[in-house]
Amino acid sequence: MKRIIKWTGIVLGSVVALALALFAAATINLNTHLAKRYDYPAPKLTKKGDVARGKYLVTIRHACVECHGDDLGGGTVVEDPGAGYVYGANITPAMLKDWKDEEIVRVLRHGVSRDGRPLVVMPAAEYTNLCEQDNADIVAYVRAVPAVDKPNRTITAGPAIKIFYLLGKAPFVVTAESVNHDAPYTPKPKELADAAFGRYLYDAMCLGCH
Repeated sequence: MKRIIKWTGIVLGSVVALALALFAAATINLNTHLAKRYDYPAPKLTKKGDVARGKYLVTIRHACVECHGDDLGGGTVVEDPGAGYVYGANITPAMLKDWKDEEIVRVLRHGVSRDGRPLVVMPAAEYTNLCEQDNADIVAYVRAVPAVDKPNRTITAGPAIKIFYLLGKAPFVVTAESVNHDAPYTPKPKELADAAFGRYLYDAMCLGCH
């Protein structure tokens, strides 16, 4: 019996040690990637944005409100001890008033903030496929919404996010590392019930998950 207890303790201790080592490696890995800085140029905008259409893109087609909140002042993506605490940023004029339009587009297309930080769970893998007009319309709308004076909340990745990212199973965590940063704007398709527009919607909305 003593031998069984001894070996059970050894096995359990080994499992705990391996789990702690995996978690430590996953934490170091994610922190290393988030510490990088990217010097991607801000894409130029030559189109005039349409506020009404931008509202449709932000609130319906791309459902930015699901992460950024109905007022775009910052929403809750996930709050879970295992997955982490991930929040959408405040993207109203209260936070973006000093930003250039091109800097907002850089967030959409490159998944990095104005200081070059890679953003967490920013779906740039899809948004990099948006045409220039869609980018301009989105910018016009977030410029026009009421300012919400609310600070951004701190994002903390939990064990699940860190480990899945380490194993290459969660590329959406830091999309700045996976998007094609040299891709030009996608040509604007005609909004018809056909395969060409369907492909555009897929690339700009569904690609990251599917």
